[in-house]
Amino acid sequence: MHGLLGGKVAIVTGASSGIGRAIAMSFAAEGAEVIIADIVPEPLEGGESTLARILHAGGRAAYEHANVALWDDVDALIAKTVARCGRLDVMVNNAAIYSGTPLLETSAAQWAEVLDVNLTGMFNGCKRAVQQMITQEPLREVRGRLINLGSQQGIVTAPRDTPYGVSKAGAIYLTKQIAVDYANQLIVCNCISPGKIVTGQPGLPMDPALLENARNFASEVAHRGGTVLFVGTKKQARDAIRDTATAADMPYVNHRWLGGLLTNFQTISLRIKRLHDLERYETEGQLALLPTRERMAAQADLAKLRANLGGVKNMQRPPDAVFVIDLKTEAIAVREAQRLRIPIIGLVDTNCDP
Repeated sequence: MHGLLGGKVAIVTGASSGIGRAIAMSFAAEGAEVIIADIVPEPLEGGESTLARILHAGGRAAYEHANVALWDDVDALIAKTVARCGRLDVMVNNAAIYSGTPLLETSAAQWAEVLDVNLTGMFNGCKRAVQQMITQEPLREVRGRLINLGSQQGIVTAPRDTPYGVSKAGAIYLTKQIAVDYANQLIVCNCISPGKIVTGQPGLPMDPALLENARNFASEVAHRGGTVLFVGTKKQARDAIRDTATAADMPYVNHRWLGGLLTNFQTISLRIKRLHDLERYETEGQLALLPTRERMAAQADLAKLRANLGGVKNMQRPPDAVFVIDLKTEAIAVREAQRLRIPIIGLVDTNCDP
């Protein structure tokens, strides 16, 4: 088969979904025979399996069940691949999971589970692949290639996801060590560290651990008497934001974000005071006593202030956290919160960069 990878044999772990799925299909399109290794054949994204997609496109592939955290599974995976195809040219160690927890919220079990898959699984894949590759005759001066999936979060930090960040930092180091130790055996080892990649079926919360992490953080803020400002000015979100915030006795903005609401709160507080004054005048009947022109002006001012500041009229200081629906629409609110280092809990749509 023609293509950049024509005649090559590749194993891709975690290839049923996400990045692994894309890698497997791209390799097959370039002529490689691809072994799809995963714990389930069905993609999280829904639809056809990776195997079916490749075969329907005329590619060559097979699915093998494998838990990369288990040496026996990886050993059997590579043994079956070599028995089927004769050699192994490329090993892509992509399988990974996460807990979505910071240090103090990470249990020993969560730590072990993430490191078992992300780092021990990569170790298993690299070791068993190298064992096979050094027995093979070189093709174009290379006996085999290892591609390990790291992450930018292994280079900088993984906010509130300690096990994942540590595992990816380990993946980057492991790659360097193997590259140095086995270069003279004609083994090439590289690491790819992408940024945030949103995978999964659109419209569904495909990061349940991170969703639970955000829920726990909001609960923690409320438990200590803190304030969460709810923000959602899109027409579809207005009623939900108002009702949810009101039920939780929290401030909200669901009509229009006033620039400086957070960064210039002192000035905004004067407008909030004006709102309270006008509402008091209305309750006491003082507005009705004003001349017609003044009364109409005061009522118009009151309506405008209620629309823009009614949800935050009881907020006496900047909030301890901000909950935002659609980070793209509420870009000004997000920038102000970031400037003041106020934590943001955000719902991200597919048109946003998380």
